[in-house]
Amino acid sequence: MMPEVVDWNAVWPAVAATLARDGFVPRFLTEDGIRTATLRVLAEHIDVMRCAETEYPAFRLGGDRLGRLDLVVRLRTATTVIEFKYPREPRQKLPPWPDHLGGVLSDAYRLGVLAASGSASKCIQVLVAGSSFLGYVERTMKRLGIADYRSDSRLPRMILLSPSNTQGLSDTTRRQLKERDRSWEITAICTALSEIPGKDLWLGAYDIAARAVEG
Repeated sequence: MMPEVVDWNAVWPAVAATLARDGFVPRFLTEDGIRTATLRVLAEHIDVMRCAETEYPAFRLGGDRLGRLDLVVRLRTATTVIEFKYPREPRQKLPPWPDHLGGVLSDAYRLGVLAASGSASKCIQVLVAGSSFLGYVERTMKRLGIADYRSDSRLPRMILLSPSNTQGLSDTTRRQLKERDRSWEITAICTALSEIPGKDLWLGAYDIAARAVEG
């Protein structure tokens, strides 16, 4: 019988290793591909056919107007919600990094609102990205004091989004937050960070928490 528990901190390095072994080039990778790799790793630990759901309607977990969730894993009384983001390197000369950052942060707010409701035991955001986008993220977050970086890390160790520090984000980025940044404080703690060798990609997994704040 498979155990009814998942060591998520061990899952993400295994996902990175799975992606490293796959014979893809980064421009052909998709968020669906990352989710599939995750399900392949999870299948070694749990019965994914019984425990996992994809494109799960958030309203079933009390997350009204939060759309569909990439992956939901139910183990006994524990429910884990996971969102995946992969900002691909663009082909055009002017990279759409502000728009991609808005998508990443929007998912963090969606997960945070869900976590604050108590309907999920754990909310995890998984980001896979290349050096160009991560460089833009680092410059932006350090300028605004949003994130804390270790000296040897391409991804932030911790992200804190508050009504005050998100005001400096570009209009393109903030539009995707749908004004949630005015009433929520989001904390994202990095629990796993892995390089995907040979791809110029990194994978980071973040535990997301949130609290409502007065406007």
